[in-house]
Amino acid sequence: METSSRSLESILEAAMLRSAGVVGDPYLAAGYLIGSSLLGLLIIIGVFWYHRSNLSLFKRSCIMTFTCQENSLMGVQVVYNSLMTLLSMDAVNLIVAIILGAEIVGRLCDGVINCLSVEITWFLSRWFGVIIHLLNASLSIYHLCHQPLSVNRVRIAYSLIGLMIGIIIPLYLYVTKAAIFILASFMFLFALSVIVTSTAPTLSPSTSALKKLIMVVAMCNFLVVYVPTFIAQCLLCTAVYDHDLVNYEIIYANVQVFTNFHLLFDGFLCALILKLPSGEEQQQQQEQWQQQQQQELGFPNPGYTVSTTVNQ
Repeated sequence: METSSRSLESILEAAMLRSAGVVGDPYLAAGYLIGSSLLGLLIIIGVFWYHRSNLSLFKRSCIMTFTCQENSLMGVQVVYNSLMTLLSMDAVNLIVAIILGAEIVGRLCDGVINCLSVEITWFLSRWFGVIIHLLNASLSIYHLCHQPLSVNRVRIAYSLIGLMIGIIIPLYLYVTKAAIFILASFMFLFALSVIVTSTAPTLSPSTSALKKLIMVVAMCNFLVVYVPTFIAQCLLCTAVYDHDLVNYEIIYANVQVFTNFHLLFDGFLCALILKLPSGEEQQQQQEQWQQQQQQELGFPNPGYTVSTTVNQ
């Protein structure tokens, strides 16, 4: 299956020569690729602009991270620190997507830039971004369900991601099939972590809707962006006849372009993460809910004492 491995490494090279669909027109393919990526960027910018008056904790998290004070991060600041990693990966993917879009229309493939290197970088940064997206969703849900969220827990998760990256990159260059299925194992593992984490109740019932929205966005990113491409990869790896391989290459190339929505889902996740309550706000919401429950059950309000005298 040498041909299959080659087509997996070069995402659009073979299919562009004989495909139908969006990748049959290089200008349409490049426009769709760059346009969907820029739309995701606009959503992310719009989200931060909308929350511009309420970014003090996020700014403080950025400053503490850049000044090597990560051990002092607390509560929602730990989630913000992870969000910065996701945004950094999005920035890399956006730049590479623009370069790849220019390559598709034949402007940069004349030896100035190695097309295959750009394609592989775009492919891997896309999947690493989806995994970090799932991790951010899992940490956000954990923050809503358990207090406090420790820095060490996040470090363990990112150590696992770092191990994955260290394994995937060299394998993808030399043993593509093995890298694809190892990447799939990590991807499904982090998707499962989101589902398992979301089974716990939130500390405050008022944030249960926020938890559900975070889980929905994360699962949509996983099911819409990753799963179709993984299915197409499996088809390529199992192709026996040349005509099947050609058809699967066409499907694979179209799926890659049509599922370029990860930046959009990252923007939606940013909007939800910036709505996460801080530790103090979450505690206040929990106390208010407890007081409301006590009033509904007929218990006296906290702080109210009833004095009784007994005549003897």
